[in-house]
Order: sequence, then structure tokens, then C-alpha cells
Amino acid sequence: MLSAFIINLFLSYPTQDSKIPNPTLPIYIKNIYKGKHTSDSETYNPDGTINPKKFNQFQEAIRECTEGKEVITTFSEALKLSKSFKHGSDPVGGTASKAEWTFLWIANGYKLNAKDIQDSYDGTLFENIAKKRADEKK
Repeated sequence: MLSAFIINLFLSYPTQDSKIPNPTLPIYIKNIYKGKHTSDSETYNPDGTINPKKFNQFQEAIRECTEGKEVITTFSEALKLSKSFKHGSDPVGGTASKAEWTFLWIANGYKLNAKDIQDSYDGTLFENIAKKRADEKK
């Protein structure tokens, strides 16, 4: 819940068309490119489609962060993944990247693999997490 609030807090204003902030903090997908930070993974093309070459770099980055494993299972590995996309001396973008990967790692049950990351980009990861949590409550 906290991560959703923080993400919306930082992405809502840049993605809206109005200069007046919307207190409900919506994120407007049509303007999502305005929310890009400097240490962004650049996985999306400017037209909003996934860049396969950049996306495939995730698999290599995961192997590097985990010393050959296919799954990120520790907090330090999640932080290493965020650092693999850092551009130079960039405290704001670097912090945003760390927060994004940490929130994703936590939301996914303290593990991430390339399929989870792909699913996070198309939105199905969050649907799967919600379904799993609903099933656990039954």
C-alpha cells in the first residue's frame, strides 16, 4: 500500500495535462513518458512498446547480480539490479530506481526472475499477485 502511494505521489503530477495537481494522484498512461527518470532501464521505446534488446539485458543483469542464479532472492541482489541501470552521478534517479526494484521485489514475495520482471511491464504480475493473495485468504 505504501509503495502504491509513493509511486502515485511521484508519477501523478508529471503525467497529467493540467498544472493544477489532482489530489487523487492518478497516473495518466498516455503521458507516462513524462515520468521517466535518468536511471531508467529504458525498457520501453518512445512509442510505449517494449524494447526487446533492452529487456533481454534484464536476464544478464539478474545473472550478474546473483552470481549466476536465475532468481533474485535477497535485498542486496535487488539493490544490485537497480545499480546496474544507474547512469553516472544521479542521486534522484538512482534513489527512484532502488525504490522501484525494492518495491517490486517485496510485492512479489521477496523474489524476482526475468519472467516476473516481464510480467511487471505488461501488468500481469500484479494481477497474479492479487489472485494469489485472494486464494490465500480463502
